[in-house]
Amino acid sequence: MKKRSKRILFGMALLLVVLLAGCGSTQVRTNWAGTNVPGKMAYTYSTFTGIETAKIEVEEGQTLRLDFDVAVNQGSLTLRLVGPDKVNLWEKRFESDETGWFETSYIESGRYTLEAQGEQAGGGFEVTW
Repeated sequence: MKKRSKRILFGMALLLVVLLAGCGSTQVRTNWAGTNVPGKMAYTYSTFTGIETAKIEVEEGQTLRLDFDVAVNQGSLTLRLVGPDKVNLWEKRFESDETGWFETSYIESGRYTLEAQGEQAGGGFEVTW
């Protein structure tokens, strides 16, 4: 019986190690406040390291326009639009304040993902579509 208990305990410990090995990404969100609703993602923060995503449903032939207003007082923020096929359609890295837009009209129907990736970023952003 003791041998069986040791095997079960060893198996559980091994499973825990394997599961924790996949948790290598670190998320940091200090003074995080904002919203993520259809048509808008906007946050302010003291520190943001990680990824926040929003889903955008698009019909074939529809023009998709992203308007952005980014404030960066430390680190960097990257905005990225990923298509339903997991291919990046647009990516922009910000290390200072910037306002602008991105537009594409040659688009397939499906669910697109807007990603905001912070790397020790401080400041905030607003993206509307």
